[in-house]
Amino acid sequence: MLIQTHFFFALAIAYILKFPVKTTAFAGALADIDTVFIASGSAFPFVHRGFMHTPIILGILLIAAYFATRKPEICAGFGAGFLTHLLLDTFNPTGIMWLYPLTTTFFTLNLATYSNVIANWGIVAWSLAFILIFNPSFITKINPRRLGIIFKGK
Repeated sequence: MLIQTHFFFALAIAYILKFPVKTTAFAGALADIDTVFIASGSAFPFVHRGFMHTPIILGILLIAAYFATRKPEICAGFGAGFLTHLLLDTFNPTGIMWLYPLTTTFFTLNLATYSNVIANWGIVAWSLAFILIFNPSFITKINPRRLGIIFKGK
């Protein structure tokens, strides 16, 4: 899935489960940091949907988050966000290595390619709907003037 899909899906999960919103949304997009390393020419373990897309890295990052913050709610949000990334990437034909390092077999549900416009924007739309359902004040936090929208009336 695309980065915005991961971000908004994790954001919706944060609002639904009452986790720290910024942490959960950040973690939802974090696994794709491997694309930055790939673009810079780095080799293994930075293969897309490689090591960075495994439950073992989730465990390592959760331990690091706990020692860095000592806040269980931050760790829960981080874990939920990162896990949503892994789940969404399981829908892709490539899949992810759920049992790494025991096996390098990729598991997939093969439901949609990462660039499938309908799947990506459908997930974003559903995520935004859930954000509005579980946090109706979200829409009032958007400042129309900051967006350049000016309402003219009588």
